[in-house]
Amino acid sequence: MIMLIEWAAAVILSIAGLSQTYFGCFWLQYCEALLARGSSAVRGHGAMVGLCGAAVIIFHNIWSGPALVLTAFGWLLLAEGAFCLLAPHLSLRSLQRSEPKLRRASIVVTGAGILIVAGVLWVVFLPPLLAL
Repeated sequence: MIMLIEWAAAVILSIAGLSQTYFGCFWLQYCEALLARGSSAVRGHGAMVGLCGAAVIIFHNIWSGPALVLTAFGWLLLAEGAFCLLAPHLSLRSLQRSEPKLRRASIVVTGAGILIVAGVLWVVFLPPLLAL
């Protein structure tokens, strides 16, 4: 069961990472939309991200070996979601202060980080799954 969760996470994170890396303009527009809609949009984003993090933590709270990469990523998602829900004004201020070029760069770097997490999951957990 655990390997299936990690494999599914690898697929989803690969898609998300590729999207952020190659379609950064779309994600930049998403950031602009969050800015335009204010704290309610940031709270919606936080709820979505926080729920994803909570799902990872509930179904995959493993703190040993390579599996801890996914668990740590889940906790980071939960922390981001909590920050957006509890302090949306700080999230908005952070977005407002950053230049669009810097936002674009951070989106691409985030996408690359997501791809690294996905890569670890693919390398570690796909071979045992294929051996079944």
